[in-house]
Amino acid sequence: MLTLGNIFVLMLLATGGAWLWHNHGLRERALERVKQHCAKLQIELLDGNVALRKSVLSKMRTDVDAWRVCITLNSP
Repeated sequence: MLTLGNIFVLMLLATGGAWLWHNHGLRERALERVKQHCAKLQIELLDGNVALRKSVLSKMRTDVDAWRVCITLNSP
């Protein structure tokens, strides 16, 4: 039988999995953009790799209290 503690742990694991899945999708889109930019500049991306440098939760500068996730990618 599931207890409230077990449900909490399952939701925590599901949230962590969703966060990893989301970051993987961001990495794939960033890699495509980097490849397009390199092709535009007529240079070659040697290792075909981009890495997540940091992911920060920050407050937006608007009238409404809103938050956003700022993601910084690093091309090693």
